[in-house]
Amino acid sequence: MARKTLDERELLLKERERTINALEQKYKDQEAKIKKDHEDFLNEKAKFLSGQDEDILKNIGVSYSNKKTIIVNDELKTSKENVFAGGDLITGPNTVVHAIRDGIKVAKNIIDHYNKNN
Repeated sequence: MARKTLDERELLLKERERTINALEQKYKDQEAKIKKDHEDFLNEKAKFLSGQDEDILKNIGVSYSNKKTIIVNDELKTSKENVFAGGDLITGPNTVVHAIRDGIKVAKNIIDHYNKNN
């Protein structure tokens, strides 16, 4: 076996170091993209859940009143199958107590709806 010279070893080490640095940078770039995508997702989710992004709900077929609240039936079902709503989305600005009450009612209705259809 031929022994590698010191220069060859140094070149090999430098090449490995460049590869490691490139991989670390690629990892950092991917990590930054994942964080940004996650932040974007959370922002969109917050807008959706707060009713601030009506277009999403309108695009899937949820009906609104002229007061810009979602129209629901007694079970808090919207005009779109399998979509329920409550709280400020159906009443406009209201108290936390009403939002909690609607949240409990919606949760029960979703469970009943699921159990009825499965």
